Amino acid sequence: MATEMKRFMVSIPRELEQKLMILKQRRFFGVSWSEMSRELIEIGADKLIGENNPQPASESNRPG
Repeated sequence: MATEMKRFMVSIPRELEQKLMILKQRRFFGVSWSEMSRELIEIGADKLIGENNPQPASESNRPG
């Protein structure tokens, strides 16, 4: 049974890579990087949609 998924590539800074490594070891051990990434993207998307925040995350989440 084939699943249709969109494939994409993203570049991340080292600080984010370190955070992802911690999450992989603590919460997503035994889960593929792809599955972990999908779950984190979905969690973030659901949170932003629930907030009804019209600003892009890059502007609203950065310290002033």
